[in-house]
Amino acid sequence: MVNLGLNLTNLLGLLDILLALLIFNESRTKASSREAFDIMQWIFVPIAILLCGGIVFFQGWRLDPMLFFAMLLLHTILVFLLIKTFLYNFLSNQKKF
Repeated sequence: MVNLGLNLTNLLGLLDILLALLIFNESRTKASSREAFDIMQWIFVPIAILLCGGIVFFQGWRLDPMLFFAMLLLHTILVFLLIKTFLYNFLSNQKKF
């Protein structure tokens, strides 16, 4: 059974899906000058986030409030690390020119 409503859990799942697509797009455009670890990070992390986002989007209505709060904290850390990585890559590319 799939129950799609507009609540915070489904919005969190949509955020996951959008972030995964953003990361995958970023990795596709700048994959030429990456090290092996960065390539693995830019390929496997979006796949895992996309999968988790799809699960949370379609089955998020079943989450209890404590599990939702734990996922919210986890996503806050994830968004912080993604912003930090994007800013680091942007600033390192600006120094090259």
